[in-house]
Amino acid sequence: PDNLRKQEADVIFLAPFSDSVQDTMQEILIYILIEHQSEPNREMGFRIFFYMMQIWDGQRRGWLDKGLPKSQWQFRPILPVLFYTGEANWNMPLTITALMDLPQPLERFVPYHDTLFFDLKTTIPENLVAEDHPFGWVLRVIQKENATKAELDEVLRLAVANLDKLPQEEKSVGKADVLHCVAYFSSS
Repeated sequence: PDNLRKQEADVIFLAPFSDSVQDTMQEILIYILIEHQSEPNREMGFRIFFYMMQIWDGQRRGWLDKGLPKSQWQFRPILPVLFYTGEANWNMPLTITALMDLPQPLERFVPYHDTLFFDLKTTIPENLVAEDHPFGWVLRVIQKENATKAELDEVLRLAVANLDKLPQEEKSVGKADVLHCVAYFSSS
């Protein structure tokens, strides 16, 4: 929906997925929700499920618009990932049932999905850049969101120095992301 397009933190990627068990390759949608919150949010399980339903509904509407026979409809799986950047510990479930006063026997009637949870603030900084990928350096910079100016300057210097070592096509993308982080921190 138009109201979600304005949220830069909500990103959907179409990516190849290799299944080594069945020796197949297919495309999947990977839904990444980046939340810049200072506190955990109880409703995240519901919000992620709601976004997943909107993605699937968009696929359905596309098939209807194209006149694709229902026998050819193939919904793509979605892998929801929550990047948490808040300072407080996140100690609540990412489920819809967390918002319900629900007797256990009725839980099976509530939609359930699993969400991968990535707590950026508690991740060891060296682990983020172990693969030397530009995204890891961007995450290192984001990790310093509430750091002192000196600490932020140091991690920016390291990020730019390591991005300079990359091939040209990767270098420009990584630097643009780091500069975007600098602009974000400067405005907040």
